Amino acid sequence: MGRQYSPQEWLARFYNHLLMYTKEGEEAKKYLKERGINEKTIEKFKLGFSPKNEQITLDFLKSKGFNLEMLAAEKILTRYQSGRKRGKIGDLFRGRITIPITDFKGDVVAFGGRSMKKDDKIKYINSPSSNQYVKGDNLFGFSYAEKYIRKSGFVILVEGYFDFLQVYQAGFKNVVAVLGVALTPNQALLLKDVTSNAVIVFDGDEAGKKASFKIAKMLKTVGVNVTIASTKNGDDPDDYIRQKGVDAFVRLLKESKPFVDAVIEYYFSIYNNLQTPLDKLMFVESVLEQVPENNVTERKEVLSKILAINGQAVKPLYDELVKRGL
Repeated sequence: MGRQYSPQEWLARFYNHLLMYTKEGEEAKKYLKERGINEKTIEKFKLGFSPKNEQITLDFLKSKGFNLEMLAAEKILTRYQSGRKRGKIGDLFRGRITIPITDFKGDVVAFGGRSMKKDDKIKYINSPSSNQYVKGDNLFGFSYAEKYIRKSGFVILVEGYFDFLQVYQAGFKNVVAVLGVALTPNQALLLKDVTSNAVIVFDGDEAGKKASFKIAKMLKTVGVNVTIASTKNGDDPDDYIRQKGVDAFVRLLKESKPFVDAVIEYYFSIYNNLQTPLDKLMFVESVLEQVPENNVTERKEVLSKILAINGQAVKPLYDELVKRGL
């Protein structure tokens, strides 16, 4: 009877039940509520809690007919490599909030685990790559968002689990999370298969902007049009919606800037408004680094916009780059 679901699906249901209906899950449920995540979202995405006593989890899986040795070999469970538990099988996510990761078909294939301890240096842990799960082939939330991406004509890209949950919960169901600061070619092609337009909404700080540009470059390489929505004060989308509200997020999306304009604006400020010859050189080179080399049309557009900003200052550089074929 237990085999009607995969072990990952059983774990998702088990963790979710513990969070929603047991005393042990109360702390996790309270944490999610404080983060602005409601019960409807918890149930929708089967958010859960892994018990601190991992034997409870192991016994549950055995009761469903699963072999723990096989689950460890398949990297669904972990085998401790050091310490007093060395060699024993356990639950990687014990004591953490669990976030099921689904493949493009909607099947649970992995988990993310969020610590609730403020002083925990490792806030998140994730399932390792396995025969069933390769991080670089998946986008968090894609199976939920695909039909909404097709319907709306564009995708909203965010970075983390809670960014996704907050944005989706606010009604923007055409959202996926990269779960990192880089996008693989396979992930870019997965998005290209359902849309030609993307809005990237990462943290508004320097690291977030650079990550946005890196992801945008990959998307543009496969033919996706990109705009960048930059929050103020370094807020991530999760914080932004909770603090400023849904209407403010709508405005943020509407005010998103074409990739080229966002890049030029950022590096113009980085290089002191082009006060010195070195600033001018570094500015032009930094901007062009963000544009795919195979996109000659866009590279010409970038240089034309740079000329419009400070034509006299960068005209010699422009002429030289045109000679070199951009």
